[in-house]
Amino acid sequence: MSIFADNIFYNILLNHLQNIDPFLQQFMINVSL
Repeated sequence: MSIFADNIFYNILLNHLQNIDPFLQQFMINVSL
């Protein structure tokens, strides 16, 4: 995935971060690394 696409993904994720439960949040962080 391109840097630009990654930035869009992270922006979307950050915009909805408060709506994501901690386990799923940690899962998404682990997948992205």
